[in-house]
Amino acid sequence: MNVSLTVETRELQRVLSGYARTKMKTDADVVNKAMRYWVPFAAKRVINKTPGSRKILQELLAPSKGRYKAKRAKSKYNNTAAAAIFIWRLKQKGMPIPADLNDRIDRFVGARQNSAQFLRAGFIPAYRQFGVPNRKVGTQKHFKGNSN
Repeated sequence: MNVSLTVETRELQRVLSGYARTKMKTDADVVNKAMRYWVPFAAKRVINKTPGSRKILQELLAPSKGRYKAKRAKSKYNNTAAAAIFIWRLKQKGMPIPADLNDRIDRFVGARQNSAQFLRAGFIPAYRQFGVPNRKVGTQKHFKGNSN
């Protein structure tokens, strides 16, 4: 199913060019100022929609409902969703179950947890590029949610 969306930007371009004329700014300055407001807005929504590493860990350590269960030595991954996913992937590729199964599942879980953080951290260069100011909280710096 293909979906297309057409957005009329003529009015937006007229307003932006009028603003640029009255403020004596270039188009790039106007766009950068707009992005300074938009980046925190978009980042907050992306972060709210992506699960954190705790939520991912909770889902991966939940009991497995499938037929693939680790029946090897006792570990924290016995009969978990992480083990079921990992074993299912091995069977899809036609590979045997390795002797270091727990170590491999542990790396798989770590990679899944880190993947959520990579998406969230992707906004940091945009914050810096468009000059969204930092906010100091204690000894750590955090970006503000607005562009004051």
